[in-house]
Amino acid sequence: MKTYNKLVRDRIPELIANCGRTCVTRIVTDKSVRQDMLRVEIQRAMSLKSKDHFRKAYLEPALSSGLIEMTKPWSPNSPVQKYRLTQQGEALRKYLSFVSNNINYR
Repeated sequence: MKTYNKLVRDRIPELIANCGRTCVTRIVTDKSVRQDMLRVEIQRAMSLKSKDHFRKAYLEPALSSGLIEMTKPWSPNSPVQKYRLTQQGEALRKYLSFVSNNINYR
């Protein structure tokens, strides 16, 4: 699964600021991703509103690639279903954190 960190790579916030406009970016903190989270909590942390879009574009790919897992896999439609990072997901989170902290812009 390819990961595109476009805000970092393309310096989008900087480009927007250079045009005299402002933008809001959100970084999901280490603390928030280390706990089990409801779908709606993850969605809010990512500032996404559409439940269907979130499921198709983010949740299902993360589950199928083994980056996250359900806390109640026997009850996938439970209203109290939560998700957590797997070891693979945690390794990817650490790698992306390292990369984003060590990028030098020219």
